[in-house]
Amino acid sequence: GRSKELLRWTKDQGIQERAGRYTEERQNGRDLIEWVANICLERHFSDVAPAYPIFPVLIVRDHLATIAQDTIRNLASPNHSKLANSLLTGLELLDADRQLNPAHSKYARTILDLLHQQPQGQVLNRADLLHEEIDMTYFAPDTYRLESELLIVLLATLVYAREIVLTIGGQQFDATNFDALA
Repeated sequence: GRSKELLRWTKDQGIQERAGRYTEERQNGRDLIEWVANICLERHFSDVAPAYPIFPVLIVRDHLATIAQDTIRNLASPNHSKLANSLLTGLELLDADRQLNPAHSKYARTILDLLHQQPQGQVLNRADLLHEEIDMTYFAPDTYRLESELLIVLLATLVYAREIVLTIGGQQFDATNFDALA
């Protein structure tokens, strides 16, 4: 409900310090706008998605599908791209040695917990995992609020780790045919 000039926000909120930059380092206009938006929307976003992952680099919604696809294609590779590594780190899928380990991920554990709650022989369906909200679908919208692309990365990681079998359009994917899934 308040308006304030952009430069005033940067002085009042210590943008450079919050961004982890030295005061004498220059920031571009995009960085300033993103940090001010972050400060202005932080409380609302933490109310809406209190356990949303924190990524080490900026992941833009417009590029999320491409980054997710790149991440899935490179799960078997020890050398992930910077963005794929950031996605895996934010989703807590890497252990301390930077090795793929979905057991460390609260997001992956939530999927496995949902699966284990099913009666013997039952499966999880798309509707069990994704919930529609206006024009978006989310996994665990009340806590994580993960976009469907992030859910797909989690599911692919669980397939790769031999934790689940995924069926898409009648075709089953497990660790033995992971390349076809990727």
